[in-house]
Amino acid sequence: MDKDLLRAIFLPTLDEAIKNMDAKKIKLAHYTSFEVALQIIEGEAVWMRDVSHMNDIGEVRYGIQAVDAFISETADRQTLVDTLDAVHSGLGAQIVPLWQMMKANISTSVYISCFSEHLPGKEDFGRLSMWRAYCCKPDGVALVLNTEAFRLESNALNAYSSPVFYGTVGEFHAKFREMLSNIQANADMLRTIDPQMLLGHVIMAVLFGAVCLKHPGFSEEKEWRVIHMSSIKLPSLLRKKEVTVRGSDETIFEIPLKDAPEQGLVGIEIKDLLHQIVIGPSNRTETIRSGLAEALSKKGIMNPASRIVASDIPLRVEA
Repeated sequence: MDKDLLRAIFLPTLDEAIKNMDAKKIKLAHYTSFEVALQIIEGEAVWMRDVSHMNDIGEVRYGIQAVDAFISETADRQTLVDTLDAVHSGLGAQIVPLWQMMKANISTSVYISCFSEHLPGKEDFGRLSMWRAYCCKPDGVALVLNTEAFRLESNALNAYSSPVFYGTVGEFHAKFREMLSNIQANADMLRTIDPQMLLGHVIMAVLFGAVCLKHPGFSEEKEWRVIHMSSIKLPSLLRKKEVTVRGSDETIFEIPLKDAPEQGLVGIEIKDLLHQIVIGPSNRTETIRSGLAEALSKKGIMNPASRIVASDIPLRVEA
């Protein structure tokens, strides 16, 4: 089965974003603190936190409500059911109960890591909104990453990349209808797929829609998310850990930055994944630069200073 075609059918927003990424040579940046950046480099792992620990849990509620609104509208729900039944009889009746079951577990079973699009050579200073919102307190850095690993077809991590869709509920519904039109246009081909596999593609598209929909007022962030749903019990190289964050106990999953070529997972190690580090507005720029260069050197990266730049955004920082 052509995986590019399946992506275009079920995840048109992702398909468009990948084509744009290729055309513009876009990288992805992970904005964080200097301290956490060192932990990522030295520990060779990135955290995934459950959505209840996001900066604003309202983001996910917005997406859940958008899906619910689509399903509760009689005409749209009937189109959804009829579209699936036209491919495999009886499949349509399963989608709404399956969504209701998944919805109940989203806040405790969906884990994400967040990234922001980065245009090399044009955004060496980073995004002002990201410095302000996430890590300029005052020692923020952006780990700018190559994107090949985000597009691998490997299931080794049981974690998958998706761009955030910035839109109104109505615009989200239009995207959902686009997916249904895609299914209708490719019904003959999709009949060759196992019905439960087809159902899996649809429900994952619904889940990604719920978790990756944000109000258009946030569009400047140009966010991507890596998503893991712990309730889907598949083999995974992710590492579940119990940690303490700001005095509170929390369960996280770690993405180990280690290749597993036998499972199709390559390009994820620091030396290949890291394109550049941008130091945010800070009164300790040289201290941060030195610490990052030392950490990279210990990981075998030659001339680490060449991968580190300092933002010149004139933003007031804490002393």
